[in-house]
Amino acid sequence: MTTMREVAAAANVSPATVSRVLNGTAVDPVKAARVRAAVERAGYRRNPIGRALRTRRTRNWSFIAADIEDSFFTSVLRGLDDIALANDHSVMVSNTNDDPEREAIHVRLAVENHVSGVVLATETTNPVILAPLLDTPTPVVLIETASVDCGDLDTVLVDNRLGAKVAMIHLIEQGYERIACLAGPSGHHATNERLSGCGEALAATGRTIEQVVEHADYRPEGGYQSAMSLLGAPDRPDALLVFNSQMAAGAIRAARSHGLSIPHDLGMVAFDDASWTSLVTPALTVVRQPTYELGRAAGEVLLNRATPLEAPEDVGAEASIHEVLAPELVVRSSSMRDGPVRS
Repeated sequence: MTTMREVAAAANVSPATVSRVLNGTAVDPVKAARVRAAVERAGYRRNPIGRALRTRRTRNWSFIAADIEDSFFTSVLRGLDDIALANDHSVMVSNTNDDPEREAIHVRLAVENHVSGVVLATETTNPVILAPLLDTPTPVVLIETASVDCGDLDTVLVDNRLGAKVAMIHLIEQGYERIACLAGPSGHHATNERLSGCGEALAATGRTIEQVVEHADYRPEGGYQSAMSLLGAPDRPDALLVFNSQMAAGAIRAARSHGLSIPHDLGMVAFDDASWTSLVTPALTVVRQPTYELGRAAGEVLLNRATPLEAPEDVGAEASIHEVLAPELVVRSSSMRDGPVRS
């Protein structure tokens, strides 16, 4: 394996000059050209372990997710990992199970492992949890909540308000009159934005529609229990807008338990285009979120924040980046009262 000293000898410069060229530090252009040519001829690659020991920085990103079993997060991870690999980075994956104590541990470990960036896919707004991370120059990107109570961080978000608005308008146009929202936990950013979008839909259509909100956790059992309660009431809803696909799986089971036919007795639209949603009968109408693109965009932000390893820690402290990606309504049979969608 070629060493830095051998590259330096081939370029007739010192090893320190080779290091400065590779780290992006200003060097005489003639010497820099000789170094790059020598690196190319030798196929030289720096030792990432040795560099990390010297600089206390790595080419690892940390992806901290609320529930890695959820297809939303695995799709985000695919996008993040693809852009990481294309730029000689790797991704460390941590799962919090929506547990603040686990999240605090993963944040601490990210700091101790000297990762070069963190993508936080949780609903955390607690400054105590994030304090160890925010005390470092490590770039942080939020993809589940718009802000935290401890700083204006970079964000890459889906337009949840728009997604809920178009879904609700679709159900109203199909003639459903008692629409219940199976929402996520109360107070979550995504939950609040989607409920706001539902309200905007009612205002936009000028219709008087009875809307019921039932909060539950973002898992199949949460969707099942909430839907069982709603659908067992005398004035049960005739449509459900479900805030993620895991909850929707539970809601479909509840509808069958009550002997309800989808979409004739009960219309249904859910957030997230999980692979199974197009395979069930009837196929589920979904708000497709650009999850893969979300992961790639988060990685682009981390790369944008990257600075040469020898640069001062305050480099790159410019204004925060805030990107919003648009979702798409994919209409299938579960919400079509007039008959199935023909492909």
